Amino acid sequence: TAGVIGGWRDPASVNARDARQNSIASADAKTRRAATDSSHTKESLEIYQAIKRTHGTDILPRKTLRGDYLGQLMHQQIRAAATRLNAYTGRYARKCTHAQCSNAKETNRHAVVECKRYTTARQQFILETGVNITQANYVDIMALNAKKLGTQPEMLAKALCRLLAHITKKHQRENNNVSVAATLESNQRRSIIRTTPSEQPPD
Repeated sequence: TAGVIGGWRDPASVNARDARQNSIASADAKTRRAATDSSHTKESLEIYQAIKRTHGTDILPRKTLRGDYLGQLMHQQIRAAATRLNAYTGRYARKCTHAQCSNAKETNRHAVVECKRYTTARQQFILETGVNITQANYVDIMALNAKKLGTQPEMLAKALCRLLAHITKKHQRENNNVSVAATLESNQRRSIIRTTPSEQPPD
């Protein structure tokens, strides 16, 4: 806290849980203010809020988000508005490079919902879950709200992680993307993936 840093408060008097909650609340307030100016931040906040409403927790349990590990990493990056898609790295004027996408802005939502580059993977997701991905249900899909979507939780999580992993690999292959985007401090701090010493957390 400021008192401990300033030297006028005894560190022993600080409750660690309260300090953490205050820090998160402060970061969340900053994120909400930023959401009024940034569509990326607004999307991230919408997903975070939907996750909390659906699962009652800031952190998705391991039993909830499961499946392809690369897909899990991208899910975390989407929540933090920190993927390597062009809208976040600034490459290619932030536009999608697929010929059939008419220079649409390459956001996370665009890639998951409508980009022609991933049509086959999207169709596989629909076959596995019975859920058609649309602009209207995008946030519910990312929040893994299986009950609202009328599908099985495990099936939804695994199918989504497969789709996200496919998007990550194909985008990197076709865009030769090596840029790393900046992250949102509040969402990035809420890591949902346990890493071993040999693994690194997502950017």
